[in-house]
Amino acid sequence: MLRKQWKIRLVIEKKMLWWKRKKEVLITYGGATLYQQMELTNAKTDEEKVAFFMDWIKKNTGKKLSPTDELAILPNLERIAEQIIATAFSTKSRGEKNSEFSPYASYLVFLIQELRIEPRVLMDYTLQEIEYLSERSEE
Repeated sequence: MLRKQWKIRLVIEKKMLWWKRKKEVLITYGGATLYQQMELTNAKTDEEKVAFFMDWIKKNTGKKLSPTDELAILPNLERIAEQIIATAFSTKSRGEKNSEFSPYASYLVFLIQELRIEPRVLMDYTLQEIEYLSERSEE
């Protein structure tokens, strides 16, 4: 329920002499963890954001990407990043329009105390799981 999986299918065209070969790259990923959300929030420059999403893509592909593949992905990186943000970093639950859930530090401390878990454990929870726990602690 809380650990959804999304897929992005990229087709990279490679030219070898006079013929073209297509390589398919499948990115399979789940919800972003609190740690990943903090990493993205702390990325201030465009270079840091590009590095974050390229690292995300490398970690979530089944195949190793060559430097040529990475160069082929760069022109489409903005669209890929938008899709990742819209899916992995989104907490749309129960048909609500809430597209972002950004827990504040004081609220995280409250959750840690209420649920009696270690802070490092909470960092591995996805944003969707934290939102779900938040709803449960309010009841």
